[in-house]
Amino acid sequence: MEMETEIWKPVVGFEGLYEVSHLGRVQGLRWNTILRGKSCPRGYMNYTLRKDGRPHYLRGCRIVATAFISNPDSKPQVNHKDGIHGNDRVTNLEWATGSENAEHWVRELANMAGCGHPMSKFSENDLLEARRLRCEGKWTLKRIAEKYDCSIHAVYAMLVGKTYRARGVAKPKNRGMPKGSNHALAKLNEETVRRIKITLRDRPDLSSRFVGEMFGTTGPNVMAIKHGRSWNHLHIEGSA
Repeated sequence: MEMETEIWKPVVGFEGLYEVSHLGRVQGLRWNTILRGKSCPRGYMNYTLRKDGRPHYLRGCRIVATAFISNPDSKPQVNHKDGIHGNDRVTNLEWATGSENAEHWVRELANMAGCGHPMSKFSENDLLEARRLRCEGKWTLKRIAEKYDCSIHAVYAMLVGKTYRARGVAKPKNRGMPKGSNHALAKLNEETVRRIKITLRDRPDLSSRFVGEMFGTTGPNVMAIKHGRSWNHLHIEGSA
């Protein structure tokens, strides 16, 4: 199979400094190196280009579109045809107005939300299994995030039903969500909280900040425990 020849063009406004290819890659000419873009929370690839000693922050899709795709109508946005914001190949991009971009989403992509979306990291089976393991307390949020190569916040949003409302997978009710160390965002375990509560009971003269430093957490976390805003299901005899 013949390999595709990568076509490079100067980055507009940075001629002689950077080039971009039709495959969506950006390279610096000074050191002849491929730049590593940074993915933002919405999946877009961003690059930092330097000129005259100043950094310039550009979105990868705009770099590619400006170099390879004519824009006679001066449309302001770049649309990803397949809905994958990190796919900056020139064949996946087109100039669009805001309304055209929205219409494309409704027409082509809206029905692929959740597990059916092309950017989805979770299948319906993954979703059910992750929620089961989490509710049983067998997996930490961090472990699930590492398994699916995504952020902790993305996993939490999936677990509580903010995202990935797959067919046949009901959104969990807050009443049924695990508490304490089994909660998706728990940063303390039950034994540590028990010791914190005992310390607060026996040493009311200590500040929340000091107690937090004793147990490797923050003063606000200790305050939340002290006033029952978190871990209120864990009772210590003699505590307020």
